[in-house]
Amino acid sequence: MGYVYELVRDEGGEIARNFAHYLVETPEHRDDLMLPLAELGRYLLEQRIVTSDFRDHNILCPVDAGGEPQKLVIIDGVCDPSGFSISNWIKPLAQRRVRRRWARGMARLQQGYPQISDWPEL
Repeated sequence: MGYVYELVRDEGGEIARNFAHYLVETPEHRDDLMLPLAELGRYLLEQRIVTSDFRDHNILCPVDAGGEPQKLVIIDGVCDPSGFSISNWIKPLAQRRVRRRWARGMARLQQGYPQISDWPEL
């Protein structure tokens, strides 16, 4: 069982490419991606959304008409791997779990892209 996600498109109507594409194919946009990534992290924290598989190919990056990255959209791995947990209902505990998952995801990205040193923290 899984979720069905809306097809994410760029402002020009093209299907959005994933985060990995921009990190590899357009290194000139790497710095431009850090702000949307930090905004995504803050959103996950505020909404207490636990991710199970935070990876570069599970995040889409729609761009505007000028080719500039906009907000990031997670398209897979949006679930609580522990199932039902009481910590989901207690805000500080849920946020601690989100921070741990975020740190794990950032460590994975750092390992895959060692040339980038300024991954956002929560």
